[in-house]
Amino acid sequence: MKRNRRQGQGMTCQLCHCSRLRHVLVVVGLAGLTWLLFVVYLRYQYSCPGKKYKEFICHKYLTGVVVGPLCAALCETRSIQLSCRGSELGSNLMFTQSDFNLKVRQQTFNAVVDGFKERAVFRLPRDGTSVNQFKQMVSQFLTNKVGTGDHSDLIKRILQTADVNTDGKVSLAEAKTVWSLIHNNEFFLSMIFYDSSFLPKIRGFCGNIYAVEHVRNTHLYNKNTSSLVRFFFPNSYRWGYPSWQHRANIAIGLLEFVLAVYQHTTEGMFYLCSLDESVIGYTNQFDVKLTDLSGIVPRNTLLGYSKGVHCTQNNACTYAKYCALQCNNDTNTCTTDLKRPNLHHICAVLDEYLYFDTHNPTRTELLQLFRRCYKLDNRNENAEMEHALVLNDLKSLLWKQIHSTS
Repeated sequence: MKRNRRQGQGMTCQLCHCSRLRHVLVVVGLAGLTWLLFVVYLRYQYSCPGKKYKEFICHKYLTGVVVGPLCAALCETRSIQLSCRGSELGSNLMFTQSDFNLKVRQQTFNAVVDGFKERAVFRLPRDGTSVNQFKQMVSQFLTNKVGTGDHSDLIKRILQTADVNTDGKVSLAEAKTVWSLIHNNEFFLSMIFYDSSFLPKIRGFCGNIYAVEHVRNTHLYNKNTSSLVRFFFPNSYRWGYPSWQHRANIAIGLLEFVLAVYQHTTEGMFYLCSLDESVIGYTNQFDVKLTDLSGIVPRNTLLGYSKGVHCTQNNACTYAKYCALQCNNDTNTCTTDLKRPNLHHICAVLDEYLYFDTHNPTRTELLQLFRRCYKLDNRNENAEMEHALVLNDLKSLLWKQIHSTS
């Protein structure tokens, strides 16, 4: 009897021990599985920054911090998605959709995805800011950006853009949204050149993500590709060119845009500091559409840059690839005058694009005009008049050739 009792007690202990062991194993297993899922989630988040940024914007939208016409599609119906990684285009990241492209300032995107300065995004204007105070903020921003002047029409346009629900008022969320957007140089320029046919139209926004119309042909040409075909046929990048007449039409549009940014009356002069063939696109009707505006710089920006540069020669006054300023040897400071006007480097783009298959006598006339263009120098007397003459003569020659062959 005692032996059977001891055996029963032993079996009971063994069963209890096994039960506790199973319990411990289950707990350890669940903890391990939870940790694994957490690691996978973090890895997915890290490897898909587009999704993380979208979640950030949608959180701001759902909590009433930002607004926008695209927010419902982005955050509620989710009919708009951001791919994991966007393509770099100037200072922006671009996420391609079927009918339009989404863009966001790369610096802000990286700050949010990397977890730095996330709280600083949409920080301004602060709670309690009145509409008049916000107007003053916008006015001061414009003065800093493009200089002093009458910015009333532009301020009105910015406030109308902010008024998403069209109630004639600007809420705090609407103010935060448009304040963030105008700090993106491309969106800001779209506000200035709102009636220009040369810029892709804004199709909506949500927070600081905005949509622009899709440009089918994103560049004029690309000489920098390397392939076996290019090795044997160095000029193969020209194989996909439109006809000469269509290219001439694109060239005329580009020349008209150069004139528009040079002679913009209300918001001052603008410089094409990094505009080249890679960001000059065109529609299926062969109308110019610039695919990146980050290289278009207000003259006032160069004024701020020049104040902080000490120089003894012109090489020290290079702001960007096509924005080389002049050095004033009397004061050893950079001026705000470009050595070469905008048209100078645009002629180099058009020379490559048009001249090689232009027929005589137009070929000879075009060569002479390009040579005049290459001699343009803002340091020369009557430089502005010569700039206007060369631009007008180029347009006239191209129009004449288009009409004669149509």
